Amino acid sequence: MADRPDHNTGLTVSQDSQDSQGNTRAPPPAAGLTFAEAKKLDLAPFLKWVLENVHVYEDQDWGTPLFTLVRFVRSWCREDLKADAAFDVVDKVMRPWNAWSEHFDLDDEEAYTQFVETWKKIRWRVDESPLDIAAQRAKAFPLASHVKRGRPTPGYDRFFSLVGWLQFTMGPEKNIYLPVREIGERLQADIKMVSTWRQWALDDGFIEEVTPHDFVKRKATEFRVTAGHHQWLKGLIAKKL
Repeated sequence: MADRPDHNTGLTVSQDSQDSQGNTRAPPPAAGLTFAEAKKLDLAPFLKWVLENVHVYEDQDWGTPLFTLVRFVRSWCREDLKADAAFDVVDKVMRPWNAWSEHFDLDDEEAYTQFVETWKKIRWRVDESPLDIAAQRAKAFPLASHVKRGRPTPGYDRFFSLVGWLQFTMGPEKNIYLPVREIGERLQADIKMVSTWRQWALDDGFIEEVTPHDFVKRKATEFRVTAGHHQWLKGLIAKKL
């Protein structure tokens, strides 16, 4: 999805139910507008739509009303918007409505604290695949490899960053797919280069192969960031969000 210029704040971000292959299932329609339609609204009417429908999505196992609010807001905003800035923008609109108290039974401090902490926990945007989300996050918040080579390798750095964000998006206990063609499209790189970068990540011990390619079952190779790098990656990402 291309970034949508903000109407008032320069914002444009998304998460949803997805299967093991990373296919996205759109959220169900609620109270007149679908999410895709509501996302085109300016912030104030969009937030009104969320407040009107928050309990509808809660009933569909989306979590608490506040989680649903933050999830939708992250899906409306730009990927590079951080938690504090997002709260400031939302609070400016919702405070005059007394929405924190009426809809979520929260005082000002509770609203801020729970909003920013929930923001950091949301991994998937509503209407995009994990690979697309990871590519956007890698661009907004680059991650740098700790392995230094004889010459600059900006292409590999972008690949490394995408892999790190993809693992974060999927969660630490999930395997990830690294299809060279799809990654090449997102990084605007030749598939041979992507294949080489993937091998470098394996050689560096950053990722490991968990499940090999199965031609008969048409299942792609599954990878995972190694346990030794997971805590390092987690700390690195925590500084970005």
